[in-house]
Amino acid sequence: MIRRPSRLVLLLACLAAAGCARSSRAPPKLSPDSTVLGQCQRQAEDDPEVKNLIIEGMSVTANPQHDEALRRARTNATNACLKAHGVEIPGGVEPVRKSGYLF
Repeated sequence: MIRRPSRLVLLLACLAAAGCARSSRAPPKLSPDSTVLGQCQRQAEDDPEVKNLIIEGMSVTANPQHDEALRRARTNATNACLKAHGVEIPGGVEPVRKSGYLF
């Protein structure tokens, strides 16, 4: 005589399988023409660190260290905005930093 599994065992098996399933959706991927990206890039210009570096740049001419600091500040502010909107940040590897040597 073969015994059928009880309803409780079947229910527990279904719940265990559902618990192992992926419960959340992946964050949306960012396309280059995304409106969120444009909004975040505009919002990055209002970041206090970016504004301070822009003001400093008005008195500095051809300073590669300043240009690199401004680029990093804009990137950080844009990425923080994208993260706040729940958008997956492009890349995943830290960008290459220039050495900053002047010849």
